[in-house]
Amino acid sequence: MDTKSLLQRMKTIAVNLKGLNKIDDDTAAGLRAALEMARDVLDEALPAIQREHDDAVTEVNIAKNAVDECASSDIQGQSFVDGLGDNVHAARQEHSACRSHEAEMEDAETHQCTDFNNFVNELPDMHCGLDRSNKENAVNTINEVSAYIASYQAMANEKMENCHTSRAILENQHSQCTVSQTYFEQQYCAHRTACTNLVGCREHAENTYHLTCTSIADAVDARKTEFRTVKQIECFLEAIEEAVDTENPVGDAQMMRCADIADTDHLDIDFPTLEDVAGCDESMMHRPACGESFFEAEYSPFVQRAALEAACTSCVDDSQVGEVVVVHTKGDEPANNGGPADGASSIQFIDLGAGAFAQNGHLTAVSFYVARANQAGHKLQIYRHSHGDHYELIAESPPIISPNSDTVQREVFVTPIQFRAGDFFGWSHVDRGTVPFVGGDAVTNVVRWRYGLESIGAQVNFNGVGGRSYAYQVEYTQASASSHAMVDTSVAWNHACDDTTADLDGIPICTVNSNDGSANPWVLFGDISSQINNFGAHEFANSPTRSGLQRGDSVQVGTFSSGSIGTPGYSLDLGQFAHLTTGNFDLMIQYGDSQLFSHAELGFRKTDGSFINNGHTTEGVVVGEHGLWGSRDDHPNGYYATFCAYNGGCGGGGNDFWTFSSHGIYPNSASSVVCGMYYGGWQNCESGDNGNRMRYYIRSAEFPVTMRR
Repeated sequence: MDTKSLLQRMKTIAVNLKGLNKIDDDTAAGLRAALEMARDVLDEALPAIQREHDDAVTEVNIAKNAVDECASSDIQGQSFVDGLGDNVHAARQEHSACRSHEAEMEDAETHQCTDFNNFVNELPDMHCGLDRSNKENAVNTINEVSAYIASYQAMANEKMENCHTSRAILENQHSQCTVSQTYFEQQYCAHRTACTNLVGCREHAENTYHLTCTSIADAVDARKTEFRTVKQIECFLEAIEEAVDTENPVGDAQMMRCADIADTDHLDIDFPTLEDVAGCDESMMHRPACGESFFEAEYSPFVQRAALEAACTSCVDDSQVGEVVVVHTKGDEPANNGGPADGASSIQFIDLGAGAFAQNGHLTAVSFYVARANQAGHKLQIYRHSHGDHYELIAESPPIISPNSDTVQREVFVTPIQFRAGDFFGWSHVDRGTVPFVGGDAVTNVVRWRYGLESIGAQVNFNGVGGRSYAYQVEYTQASASSHAMVDTSVAWNHACDDTTADLDGIPICTVNSNDGSANPWVLFGDISSQINNFGAHEFANSPTRSGLQRGDSVQVGTFSSGSIGTPGYSLDLGQFAHLTTGNFDLMIQYGDSQLFSHAELGFRKTDGSFINNGHTTEGVVVGEHGLWGSRDDHPNGYYATFCAYNGGCGGGGNDFWTFSSHGIYPNSASSVVCGMYYGGWQNCESGDNGNRMRYYIRSAEFPVTMRR
């Protein structure tokens, strides 16, 4: 019987008893049975109402705490965001100071080099004709030349040296500013990501809180009504019990007392007002790195716009402008945490059961359950199959710190970890394990491991195996199907040109077949094993055709012809074939001596009818200062085909090479190149023997290549 019906029955009994002069034994016996049933209802109803109230208060508090925890969290809260904001501010100031100093150096370089150019342009003409028929005139001419040299040689050398020195200093400063800019943009992206997480957490928690409050507020009045009903029942029950015990009817005073409304203030619920949080600069949230609004807000005071654009690094979440970046997951739910964490230390794992990545992409975050906190050296890793149970360690995250146990931790990678289709994820730890696992099917939940810790590039023999499911889940983005990054160069073009295979416009050439579906072969046009020693002024001067520039012993490989196919020191002047094409061309580099790593970039455009673009070599520190292939707008996947030659320290040092570099001015550092040569060094490629050798290739659908049989 519900409380409303029971109340009506108690009222009816009380009214009936009111009309009696005396309650007989039979009536009393019947009433006691009804009263016992009513008492049972009351014994359950009042505690149930209180429990409902207490549960509602707890639910409100939980929802409120969830809102507060967004801002108080150590890993994504307001303090964390503010700390990243401080990092951005410091990095911004450092970069600004660097660019200001660079602008001063650029003015100095312009002054010194303009002074040198003007000096040369204003030199008086020197009469060098030697009249051997008049011996005295011949001697006078020699004396005039000697006097000319004595008058201007020292000054000319000094002004030239000042120009070259100021340019080298400027280039060094520019390199430092590029590093500073990259660091600033990384901090900016990390701050922006943290802000997005904080705002998203807060919005979700606030919505949940308001929905919870609305739902609970709607139930408060009903609970109060129920409480008042039960208290009336209790009142009538006590009146009837007294009437039965005393054998006296229910009086008017008792009836009036039961009609009074019970106090329900204790069932009120306080819905706390949410405190405002500082959050983040709203404009920054709509200002992705490297966008027009970003440049206006961050870089508008700087005069080096072209250099800034060339070096700018977009945030991973903004890499597909105009597209929805879909975040995928791989691995097991962190909630799958019923088992223990590994007890072993200094060990590496690979999760084959999670499956290989289907497309190229980037790991952006990982979530996992922390079963054991504060374990050193916990890293997420990427592996690529080599043979058997051997996998090459391709990349890894920085150490992940987990200070709190019995919680799900989400780690966002400031620098996303790149992987290729077919790669697997894994992990390692120096101390004991952090993440728990449960037993699984040894066929579908295969995890392999090896004791000992190897470095990136090592072939790891995973000789341990078991069926396990770890409470890991990685988040990743995949490359767009239309992206140039989808060109698979991991197994492409893995044999080198070593002999003549064809002719192009009557010139013997070496070709390599394409493996990406193109019927057009790659044509070898350069082979070098040194940045400076394969060529010099002599090779450039003796070339039958030339399409590039030369300063001292610094030349541009591929713009003159010298050497032999199959050995380092080979260059083929592409300029002699420029008239054969009107459309785009592709470029490829093979890195290494015999075991090669290859990388290709597609869709370069000729400028002024030439493959080589030297139109910006006199404009100071700009994209194309050292020369590049194609247009300055050609940087597919962020890589220019740019030289280290002719200008600055590259030219002064006799450098002759080009490579794929995100730094469009020249390949200035290991971090800017795909791999291979950069100014002053070699960056190891992810596979191959990494012998310091690079072979250059070009491909065009319009090349009339005649294959030799």
